[in-house]
Amino acid sequence: MKSNNDIKRHILDATVKILLQGVDPELITVRKIAQKANIAIGLINYHFGSKEHLILEAIQTVIENVSEEGVQILTDNQVAPSLRLRQFLTKMSEIVLHYNAYSKILLKHELLSDSFATPTYILGILKEIDPNLSENEVRMLAIQVVAPMQYIFMKENGFLNYQDLDTLAYQKIIEIHLKRLGL
Repeated sequence: MKSNNDIKRHILDATVKILLQGVDPELITVRKIAQKANIAIGLINYHFGSKEHLILEAIQTVIENVSEEGVQILTDNQVAPSLRLRQFLTKMSEIVLHYNAYSKILLKHELLSDSFATPTYILGILKEIDPNLSENEVRMLAIQVVAPMQYIFMKENGFLNYQDLDTLAYQKIIEIHLKRLGL
């Protein structure tokens, strides 16, 4: 007999597989998840509280898996810290744009919750760039780096219209943004 953790993991894995098939998260039903996982529908609410919470966890899993390469960039001490920051932000922008629907769900969740998960990824690199900053200054700088990028991604079409652009040139945006912040 499987443990509760095994069952929960199995349900999460089945939901990730559905997402990776390209199914719009809004169209995923509890019945479809239960069929894919070969479990009773009630187990979804028992282990995750709601379909929405399960889908959020599944999306987080997908994005975390594809983001590993970006996170690795931050630890490559052979590259200057300011260049690593740019490479990391570029890689994460590519992921956000590729997984647009999933990213918007995660960004919305982070922006509307008490979570500050995204800025924490770059705290170390910002401290490397300017070791004289206090912990609070580094944390504020991380928010200043990340929040405008999140805003632009959440409102991509509006931003394109506002800037009178055809496509989102994220590398140029990152460079302009970091330059304005003195990074």
